[in-house]
Amino acid sequence: MDAFFGFELVAGKEEKPKIPGDSVLRVSQLALPAGATERITIYVTVDGKTFAIATLDPKANVYHNVVDLIFSASQGFAMSAKGKGSVHVTGYLQATGDDDFGEEDGDLAGEGSDDSDDDAMMAAMEDEEESESEEEAAPAKSSPKQAAKPASPKQSAKLAA
Repeated sequence: MDAFFGFELVAGKEEKPKIPGDSVLRVSQLALPAGATERITIYVTVDGKTFAIATLDPKANVYHNVVDLIFSASQGFAMSAKGKGSVHVTGYLQATGDDDFGEEDGDLAGEGSDDSDDDAMMAAMEDEEESESEEEAAPAKSSPKQAAKPASPKQSAKLAA
């Protein structure tokens, strides 16, 4: 089951969100709160390496940034910001348990699929293959221009070989 997740990231502080062991955190948006006036850069630190992921600047009309970042409980990560003010970090917790896999879209083995669609597809493919083999068996028709055009010396040598 998916659940909303959000927190406020204050410039100059580091946040280490708690993620349940059976879930991943998907961060999907970074947004300035109402009334923000200063530029702020958001960073993520993963396994000791820090990366800038967005800079929000109300003076440049950049109030939010859409991202798709996935973090697991086993991953050592933190988020921080430099500048003035704060940022709203939002996304959702997504379950990773095997029991949820494939329930919505049907399972991968095709359970519940319409076999008549498969049969129609196979018949169409067989008809296409038959028509292609008939075309290959029929002698090639040449246009009058092709028949009148003499072969180049290279083509003659290839034909002779």
